[in-house]
Amino acid sequence: MADISGIKATEATRLVGSQNDGTEETPIGSTTYREILAYDVANNGGEDLELTLTPGQIIELKTGGATRVNRKYIQMQALDRDIKWGFSLTTQNFNAYKAQFFSLPIGPNTPIFIKNNGSASGKIAIAELS
Repeated sequence: MADISGIKATEATRLVGSQNDGTEETPIGSTTYREILAYDVANNGGEDLELTLTPGQIIELKTGGATRVNRKYIQMQALDRDIKWGFSLTTQNFNAYKAQFFSLPIGPNTPIFIKNNGSASGKIAIAELS
């Protein structure tokens, strides 16, 4: 039988995950029923912008020169025409319909490409949250 006399049951223990660069993220919590919870909150800000895509133009969804560090979500809304999107520069098989808004939990290592599949220029609002 294990000797558990040295365990201090009243001491709090805090578990924190970390990235390979040492930055802390995803603190762990618990409920009153002793269930462990992971807090994965986008609380480090975000960036958004509006883009005009010419007919047939394909771009990677990012709000700067590179994807946002520690990105947790992307958001997009086709403002004046339908836009296609996908995970590859060569195929964009999903539709973002005019005025449709959606948010996806997509990290910084997964690229998203958007394409104007129409015959006229179209605007899209995009955001990255971390």
